[in-house]
Amino acid sequence: MRCLCHAASSCNLTLGCVDGYCGPFQLSRGYWRDAGLHVLPDDNPSRDGAFLDCAQDYSCAQRIVEEYIIRFGSDCNGDSVSDCDDFAMLHFNLKDDCTASLDGTNFGRRYSTCRPTSDPPDSDDGPPRRING
Repeated sequence: MRCLCHAASSCNLTLGCVDGYCGPFQLSRGYWRDAGLHVLPDDNPSRDGAFLDCAQDYSCAQRIVEEYIIRFGSDCNGDSVSDCDDFAMLHFNLKDDCTASLDGTNFGRRYSTCRPTSDPPDSDDGPPRRING
């Protein structure tokens, strides 16, 4: 989630809305609807401002993104594993074409700076060595 937020807006919690995309995850109303209309506690999704208030609140926006991933997550990059890279592609490209590359996008550049890696430690280093004893 941290990397998706960073990729979307540098996790700017004061960004507001730009061209219909709101909050630190840069969510659209359509994304919010597709994810199930999550709102802040004791709010109502039909209230004017409910989407905006949730999208601008990190925890509420995170719930929207998590639900979107649960509903529409797939192996977007075709590597036979559903992982953070697929979730980033889904978040940026949306459910209808998550297979489009993130290369050359600001989102993709920011994501690449913080994406989790699963590279094993360098095996040539051997076990740690004791110094002085």
